Amino acid sequence: MFRVAFSLMAFPLAASAQMHKIIAATYAPASAPEPCRINVLFNSSLAAPPAAVAVHDENQNAIAATLSLAPGGSRVVEIRFPQPCPKNVADVVFPSVTFADGATQTNMTHPVLKGGDATKIFIDLMQKVPQTQAEKTIFASGLVTSASSGAAGAGDVNLNSPNILNALLGAQSSNNSLLGAFLQLKRSTTLAGDPKNFEAGVRYQSAIGLGDKIARTIPAILLDFAAKSEGTASQFGVQNLVGETSVALQSPVWDLGSKSSAKLRIVAGAEGGSNRSKGDAPVEGRGFEPLRNVDWLARGKFGFEGALKFFKDDQHPQIPFDSVELRAGAVDRYLAFDELRYNPTTNAVDKIARGNRPWVQADLKLIIGHSETASYGLRLTYQRGSLPPVFANTKAFQFGFLYETRDRTGK
Repeated sequence: MFRVAFSLMAFPLAASAQMHKIIAATYAPASAPEPCRINVLFNSSLAAPPAAVAVHDENQNAIAATLSLAPGGSRVVEIRFPQPCPKNVADVVFPSVTFADGATQTNMTHPVLKGGDATKIFIDLMQKVPQTQAEKTIFASGLVTSASSGAAGAGDVNLNSPNILNALLGAQSSNNSLLGAFLQLKRSTTLAGDPKNFEAGVRYQSAIGLGDKIARTIPAILLDFAAKSEGTASQFGVQNLVGETSVALQSPVWDLGSKSSAKLRIVAGAEGGSNRSKGDAPVEGRGFEPLRNVDWLARGKFGFEGALKFFKDDQHPQIPFDSVELRAGAVDRYLAFDELRYNPTTNAVDKIARGNRPWVQADLKLIIGHSETASYGLRLTYQRGSLPPVFANTKAFQFGFLYETRDRTGK
């Protein structure tokens, strides 16, 4: 992994100039006496609300409307017009828009999406914010781990396939769902810093867009369904087959300035399945009867993950990093049945885990440069807790190089 990161240094840096555009315009008819509303999201902050806007219904009739910046940010313009609300709105046209960096664009036009087109609205709204590590098409990091048992090498890899539905259905594929294969590996050669976690499977994802009024607080509810195999990524050979479902509440994009943004996701879900291999666990030994009885798995989980990202601007050319990203997440699993657990004292899977098993991870990523499709840089990570399938206690700092595909906006 280190060799991969160094070879990428030869890639030319992409231009940092940003083309201003409208990311999404969303409309949900309101009930009287509430006024009709359209929210328009721009990809960067505005200097002031646009002076005028033209709104057209599905028959291209003009609708008289007023506008202002939406509360809590300078990237969303809220357009209001009186009842009765038309069934559909075709488009919005801004004759002139002035952005916070002083640039002015004329005749900015965008089609308006109705609230029922949930996933399309959600994806557009979330484009500017960095994806989490698990959402990257490729995330690979080679690290040096510092733990109580010493320093050693470590690897952290996430791979996600493109939407399989597009390949299966072509143009018939719906924007409302994503079906993809995934792989996750967290491994270290030091005992106290090794989560012994390997997961691979398929995941179906969907989103439910919420009404205009609620969307100011929670733009979308995310639904995930996965079938996966859990393994130890080591010589112990433990394997579980698991089905997973989760529901997440997604915050709106919080605007922290023209070059920074943030988001928060709260997740709750359940995992269930069975143990298919106990590997080298001493299931036949006297006193290890509980190991033999490990079979069905049932877990509840609750957690959150948040991300902050800051981009270098033209006013600070001396900063050596293109961007700085801080990501933090925590998840607590409750194990309803006994599961296998790694014992660091005996260096064997000979204990039982049950009850709460939390995991906390925080990442600081310093992006040195990027190509058109990927970024590379340095990463500092803190990990504490335990992960399936053997819930090895982990407490470690890691530092190293990373390579990851860039966000949907190319940032």
